[in-house]
Amino acid sequence: MTERVPTWYEWHWQSNPPTVDVRDATISSLIDHIQKKSEVLDLIGNWESELELLETGLKLAGLIDDALAVCGLKIWKSGYLQRKGDYDTSLQLARGVLDELNDHDDKPARMIYSKALHKMGVVNWNKGDYDQALNYLKDYKQICETT
Repeated sequence: MTERVPTWYEWHWQSNPPTVDVRDATISSLIDHIQKKSEVLDLIGNWESELELLETGLKLAGLIDDALAVCGLKIWKSGYLQRKGDYDTSLQLARGVLDELNDHDDKPARMIYSKALHKMGVVNWNKGDYDQALNYLKDYKQICETT
């Protein structure tokens, strides 16, 4: 039996394996696309399609254990719930993001953390809890000024 000779691509791949998991990089790119498309769907008011897209993004981010992507998508979903008037669930999602990212000091995590603070402030304002809203928005402002 003759041994099959690998193609140049197979040989190159074996001798130079990628430093990034191609599957994870592809899913990360897809998640970025989902986030951008959900922004467009939000702007045009197609909120039901936005929710479906966000749910898909959350599943994909969970597949590759990308905590920042999960948190970012949860903030978008929190905004969707806010617009639908489900303030309690919106606050619950934003609070989960704050808890998840509380100990992270890197800039991307702090940016998502600040978005969660902003969301907590706006939703509390919508609920009529102005003192609580002001506290969250002050914390948001402080992070924005230092990040």
